[in-house]
Amino acid sequence: MDGRPAVRSLSRARGAVLARLSKRECSSLSGPTERPPVRRFAILPSVVLTHDPLPWHVEVPDYEAILEELKLQIKEDPLVDLLEFPADDISVQSKPRQNRAATCFPESTSEKESGNLLVEECLKTYKSPENVVCYNYKDYSGDFQHLPKVDLQRHLLVPHVYEVDLDTNKEEENGGVASQMATVLKQGWLHKGNFTNSSNSVTMKTFKRRYFELSRREDGTHVLQFHKDERLPREPKGAIFLDSCLGVVENSRIRRHGFEVKMVDGGGLLLAAESAGDMDSWRTTLNSLLQSHFHAAMKADDNDGGDGQKRPDVPDSPLEPPESWPQLELAPDSRSQAETNWQRRQDGRLNIFTLDAETQVEPFFISLSLYDMRTNRKISADFHVDLNSTATRGFLPRDQQVYDNSNCPLQAVFTISDPHPDILLVARIEKVLQGSVAQCTEPYLKPGDSKTAQKVLKQARLVCSHLGHYRMPFAWAARQIFHDESGHLDRKLGFSALYRQEATRIGHDDFIRQISDFHRQEKITKLQSIPGTLDIILEVTRSENPGHSFRKANRRQPLCEIDEFVPECARFARPHLFYANRLYVYPRHLRYDAQKIFPKARNLAVCVEFRDSDEPNAQPLQCIYGKPGSLVFTRSANTAILHHQLCPHFWDEIKIELPLCLHEKHHLLFTFSHVSCDVSKWREGDSTELKVGHAWLPVLQDGRVHTGEAQLFVATHLPSGYLALRQQQGTISVSREKHLELDVKWLDGVKPLFTVGTRLFSTIYTQDPHLHDFFLQCHNPQAMAQSAPSGLIDSIKDLHEIKPQVMIHFLPTLLNQLLRLITLSIHEDASINTARFLVHIIHQCQKESCMMYLHNYVKCIFKVEVQDQASGRTTHEALAKVLVVLLDPTFDSSFVEKLLKHIWFFYELIHKSMVQYLVQTGLNSVPRGQRFPASLHEALKSGILNAARRIMQRQREVPEEARIANRSVATFLTHCFSLMDRGFVFCLFNNYANTFSHPDNKTLMEMKFEVLQTLGNYEHFVPLNLPQRPMPKEKQTTQNTCWHMRVNEAFCRRHFPVGLILRELGVALCEGSTELRRPAISMLHGLITKHALDARYASQDRQKRIATLYLPVLSLIQECAHRIVSMSLGLQQDNLNCKEEVFSSGPPRSAGLGLELPAFPFHAGGNLRSSESRISVASIDSVSSIAERRSTLDCSSLVLQQEKLTKTEVRSLLLVFLYIVRHIPPDALLAYWKQLTPANIPGFFSLLKMCVKLFKYCGKNHHGTSTTLDQSHHPGSRSHTTALVRRSQTLPTRRSAHGMPRAARVRSPDGVEVTGALLAAHLSTEVCLNILDILDLFTTHHKEQLLIDQGDNTLMRNVFGVYLAFLQVGQSLAAQAHIFAAFHLFLNQFKLAFFRGRVAMCEALCVEVLRCSCSRLSDVRSHACLLLHLLMRLDFELTGRTGLSRTHTQIVVAVSRLMAEMPELGEKRFQKALTLLNCYAAGDNSVKESDFCHQVGELTRRVRDVLAATALMEQQRQDPDALVELHCRLADSYAGVAQLRVAWLDSMARLHMDGDDYPEAAMCNVHIAAIIAECLKREAQQHRGSGEENGLDGKNPWRDCGEIY
Repeated sequence: MDGRPAVRSLSRARGAVLARLSKRECSSLSGPTERPPVRRFAILPSVVLTHDPLPWHVEVPDYEAILEELKLQIKEDPLVDLLEFPADDISVQSKPRQNRAATCFPESTSEKESGNLLVEECLKTYKSPENVVCYNYKDYSGDFQHLPKVDLQRHLLVPHVYEVDLDTNKEEENGGVASQMATVLKQGWLHKGNFTNSSNSVTMKTFKRRYFELSRREDGTHVLQFHKDERLPREPKGAIFLDSCLGVVENSRIRRHGFEVKMVDGGGLLLAAESAGDMDSWRTTLNSLLQSHFHAAMKADDNDGGDGQKRPDVPDSPLEPPESWPQLELAPDSRSQAETNWQRRQDGRLNIFTLDAETQVEPFFISLSLYDMRTNRKISADFHVDLNSTATRGFLPRDQQVYDNSNCPLQAVFTISDPHPDILLVARIEKVLQGSVAQCTEPYLKPGDSKTAQKVLKQARLVCSHLGHYRMPFAWAARQIFHDESGHLDRKLGFSALYRQEATRIGHDDFIRQISDFHRQEKITKLQSIPGTLDIILEVTRSENPGHSFRKANRRQPLCEIDEFVPECARFARPHLFYANRLYVYPRHLRYDAQKIFPKARNLAVCVEFRDSDEPNAQPLQCIYGKPGSLVFTRSANTAILHHQLCPHFWDEIKIELPLCLHEKHHLLFTFSHVSCDVSKWREGDSTELKVGHAWLPVLQDGRVHTGEAQLFVATHLPSGYLALRQQQGTISVSREKHLELDVKWLDGVKPLFTVGTRLFSTIYTQDPHLHDFFLQCHNPQAMAQSAPSGLIDSIKDLHEIKPQVMIHFLPTLLNQLLRLITLSIHEDASINTARFLVHIIHQCQKESCMMYLHNYVKCIFKVEVQDQASGRTTHEALAKVLVVLLDPTFDSSFVEKLLKHIWFFYELIHKSMVQYLVQTGLNSVPRGQRFPASLHEALKSGILNAARRIMQRQREVPEEARIANRSVATFLTHCFSLMDRGFVFCLFNNYANTFSHPDNKTLMEMKFEVLQTLGNYEHFVPLNLPQRPMPKEKQTTQNTCWHMRVNEAFCRRHFPVGLILRELGVALCEGSTELRRPAISMLHGLITKHALDARYASQDRQKRIATLYLPVLSLIQECAHRIVSMSLGLQQDNLNCKEEVFSSGPPRSAGLGLELPAFPFHAGGNLRSSESRISVASIDSVSSIAERRSTLDCSSLVLQQEKLTKTEVRSLLLVFLYIVRHIPPDALLAYWKQLTPANIPGFFSLLKMCVKLFKYCGKNHHGTSTTLDQSHHPGSRSHTTALVRRSQTLPTRRSAHGMPRAARVRSPDGVEVTGALLAAHLSTEVCLNILDILDLFTTHHKEQLLIDQGDNTLMRNVFGVYLAFLQVGQSLAAQAHIFAAFHLFLNQFKLAFFRGRVAMCEALCVEVLRCSCSRLSDVRSHACLLLHLLMRLDFELTGRTGLSRTHTQIVVAVSRLMAEMPELGEKRFQKALTLLNCYAAGDNSVKESDFCHQVGELTRRVRDVLAATALMEQQRQDPDALVELHCRLADSYAGVAQLRVAWLDSMARLHMDGDDYPEAAMCNVHIAAIIAECLKREAQQHRGSGEENGLDGKNPWRDCGEIY
């Protein structure tokens, strides 16, 4: 054939199909241009568009060189943001650290003066600001679900009206769904006359009293309905739409208070009110509404451009007048109407892809702390609160009245790592020392009177003035914090009663046991309670900086953060990020019962001091936290005193701020005193206390702070140099000479009399010896020398013994030191051991669920140091080289497993180091190829290659670790696009991805797709592909066009990332394995969805440019179109008896008549016709011979053997397909169609038809169920699961009433159902509009090809099949308006194909339009009737206004066919549609002088006869003779229509067969054969060139009769 490349037939079926293509068809779209030969696969029974063979390794383009070459073009491009990376892609910010306390660091001492590397590094970490690398477009990385600013505005979606959502028990009449929600404007009784053109024909007797209701519907129209009575709502007797009225005038000639409603047809309706006031009210209301309608119509005409078209004058009808009068154009300007329809379809288009104390007589001092009763331990420091009034505080000595508001907080933050119900908030209350606890509480237990109160007040004033410096225990209280394990506050319960503190239960263990009885009623009742209340308000926050959160609520009040004593386990450990260096001292017990030196020592107090010297004149340091109201730091602190106790226990907590630099002289000094409590014996000048001993405790032990309990000896006095007397294990470790020299006298024969405990709360000192030794080794200057000492390497290896909690506490500082060691040390052994310990740290963090701390370190803390000038090494290069060694195939395999799982940490550090390096050195402004040395490029290349090898080796043994490593490497490579030479990164990506190219290994192929998915998720993926502007048309040639239709080398060189992805997608689709297809299709779908939802590319120009990158996807999808068809067939294998069409080259057959074959070069589905359908009324099957059908069956069996695509895969592919064809420029789509061969054109339209069916809306009740293709029914659709299989009595089919059960419906919750159904409804509408745009473009540019052979060609059948699918699948009311507008344009453009070509197109259109005329939506019925009116007008005009030869026959045939499927065809809706059709005909002024109205009336009469005959057959079902006679009369009545006569004769033959009357049945078949023979004879005569259009219907029906046979 001329102009078409030679195509070898692969099967008999294809040969048969191609044989039917004429030369004009074969060359119509492709033209005479030469094309390179296509590669074909013999296993596919189709002629498909394939891609040029590509090597596995595509030449990677030099991206930077291409950019330089296109520099001028890019600069002039208006969409330059699609071609260049943004200038603010990456930035480095230094954020000041948000400190938790007002005073954070010691002011006097620098970290350099500490002499301790750990302290120096910790302070450097805490003082340094947060160093954050800001990826300003990172929000656009990842998949489409994580895109920012994606406001889908689903709350603004307006519900679409679908017929499937209407209640089947309610008829939607007189205005559709909107009428059900109409607003009543006026109602009342009126007298109604007849509709007439002359008032003289109306008499008084014709007036009937009716109840009228004037209402406004949601669509803005007004309707005047009348009812027999006022019992609303019910169906009205009639209605008048004000759209068809001209005005209201007074007319009282026949009846008083009468007025007339003038109609547009010149007639009117006489009405009469019961009073003059009612008449004036109705007239005023109606005229005002009509005037507003007139102004709105005039404004609409102006907006439409004043085309001068006049609405037809159509008479009103009380039965069902049209709501609006669409313009009827028979020969419009096709391009103008197409542009108008296109503009209307663009409106609203969518994208397819949420404490107060009571009055007191003496001061009290309260401390609050938390206790965990599960572990019987104190879990927080004390919070000291002063709630005393100013008057009560005046009882104290003057030095105690120094009040500092900043040191008197009334609110505090307690941190609780493990909340549970057994945590108690305990309040301990103290008072001024006065005597025994029992004696002091006695006045509060007796009934109070004024005399007793005055006595207590007087005594309190006296005691406070002399003993105000000393405290004594008084009472305690407790309350539960949480009521469940989730950490919810218990706000119902408050503090318990105040219980007296017994002197014998004040020790730590005794006090724990005491409060543990808090929930035991039998225990708590034995305690003595003191009248009083304590109220505290609790709040909760989960902020990382709780102090900052609470300060916002009350900025005026100081806030104190209380230290938490976290258990020594990694579960509750947190990294130290803030400076803290405090020592808590707990005096426990003092035993003075056996000493004889101080016989009066009874009221014993302990004074604690912190000193830095043991010299006689040394002064204590002012570093002890003071009580509320006093100075922040004091020099000493006293414990509470128990009256007359020789062996007192203490419950005090002394908080000390340790100096930054500790040395061997720092120690705690304890001074014991006897305090006299007898105020009556006090004389002026007497001292209230007597020193009775001293003890001391050095702070450092073996270079680390001493913690835990210590048993101390007590000396009678302090000699100079007393720190020389070291106490170890109950002995004094000092020489006898030194002991004699100091002349120390010990109490009770050198026995440990004092027990004290210490707790270190420090973020700069550690108790772990391994960590301590490591920093000591790193402080050694020789550690960084070339010949590193073994001590450093040994200390690194010993770090593996660090406790996990210690490791987490010092994590930032430790990581900083380790990375510095890797960077600066040139000793390979030290670097490798350091890297191994880094992996150990990551592994421990993951084990303890602390990975968030590592991520926070990389993001906020890590900062590269200035490179060492001697070595010139950087952190990123050092880490890259270490990874090369660690990932080497010869390295320890057991270690590599951990490394693969945690390799992300190394690559994140490398990337951040690279960014900071560029910023610090200013290299970020130089060309990318000059930013990094070649040594780094080589290290990265080798490291990634080794990583790929290791992943391949270990993916079977450790698949999870391999997948994590694969994701980490791919993510790192995408980050490199923002920093390095992008051509070099392309090489890394290509080489890394190709490593996993093993189609027989599912795991490796999944990893490869994951790599490509990561590439597609990159935030600047679009600029990487350089989507340039298309080449101007004048510069295009046949061989050099601006559009890339194939994934070839030229495409991959220009759009390398997309080329990589599409190349693998094509391979996955050809392989046919679900395991390979699923990730490939999902990757493409996610990528396209991300482009569609990306706010940066929201404009249509950008979407068009992006869509051009995916032009080759159209060919890829079309290649697997046969699998899409197989999927649709597979969904119907259980319902083959219904024989529902899937794809057809034309309109579908009725249910039970046969399965249509798809309009592809091959036919999937086979010849599934049954014997029942051998003489069906109409057929538009493109296969006309038995041989062709047999070959089709053979071919379909081959297709069904292929692995079918799943519905999810098909849905994803079709969504991508719709996105591309919608957004690509029209020139690109036209170029795509032009390069298609004629055998491939039908496949494109079959995909469109598949989109219509797959995305159809199935109704709210189907939301949440599995919605398969054509498995849900609604009027207007062709569902085989709900369509009745019974045959109509007007068709030659069986009359048994068998039906298929409805599909099960699962109703989901209302909220979910409405949302899902709403989205599905809008998606279906959007798909419809997209396809209409495509069809509009195709029909406009290929009109000549579509009219070849008067439309009797494969191309027209496929295009018309897509149009017809819109009517077969129920659409929304909004979409229906566009669909019918498109049909108006299509009929005007191709009327010759409908009325001069084969009758099949006209017949199929009539069937579907008549189906729509029975819709429960009145707007749809109006549109359908208007389209039928246009169809008949065109037929009438083409026959010279002589008759409706073709439409008359086909409408009657269509009604006969539809009676089998739609019993409602005989109901009121269809009768009203016929009436409306007559109204349109009568109102068409352009044919008023002809007999067009008579022809339409005759047609409607004939249709009503068929309906009546069907009803009569139902009544005569039990009388066979009468039924046969009725059939015979019907057959004779259609003597002039061969198709109908054959149909009725065949039906009558079946009746005789059922009655065993075989001779009569044979006679009927003989008549059928004779009719068909005559038809074939006349067809042969016409082919010989008779040229006369003879035949019973005048339009050559004989070929159709032959096909029926």
